[in-house]
Amino acid sequence: MKLLWVGTIHNNLALLESLAASPAAAKWSGGLLGALQAAGHEVVCLSHYHLRAWPRGPVFSRHKGRTSDAFKTVGVEAWNLPGLRGYDLRRRYHRVASRLVCSGGFDAALTYNLTTWNLAAASAVQGCGVPWINVMLDFENPGENLEAHDKAARNADGHVFLSHWAYEKSKLRPKLHLDGG
Repeated sequence: MKLLWVGTIHNNLALLESLAASPAAAKWSGGLLGALQAAGHEVVCLSHYHLRAWPRGPVFSRHKGRTSDAFKTVGVEAWNLPGLRGYDLRRRYHRVASRLVCSGGFDAALTYNLTTWNLAAASAVQGCGVPWINVMLDFENPGENLEAHDKAARNADGHVFLSHWAYEKSKLRPKLHLDGG
């Protein structure tokens, strides 16, 4: 099975350089994707280098040399300016995901959390007729915001929750609880 992973997959250099990159996310994602590869699945990652916005970070985010060597990764580079970064990431993720997935060969796409750029990629993936699986890892008790999450993820073909609380409370179907401990 060929899978597209849309989410964080930084290497140690990126984790040392950037205050915006999450070591926990990189470690967890690397473990999951490594297990999928060990089970015989081909994994292609779509990611960008997480940086603080300009002026605390560079004006343009370049991805080269910041991803794990363990996985084939397609990097998204974008403007890193406040007010423009989110729009540019959404536009570029949609375009790159569409190009990758519509070229054929992918069996499913998994998105790591519901960022606006991951939702843009998910829309492109489904537009190519490939199933989208929402992997929700970073989830604490959001109270009333669970409804907002469920609304944003409602078009996914499947849902994976690391949080048992979110798995129990979410009305989304089909769903799976994945114990990350």
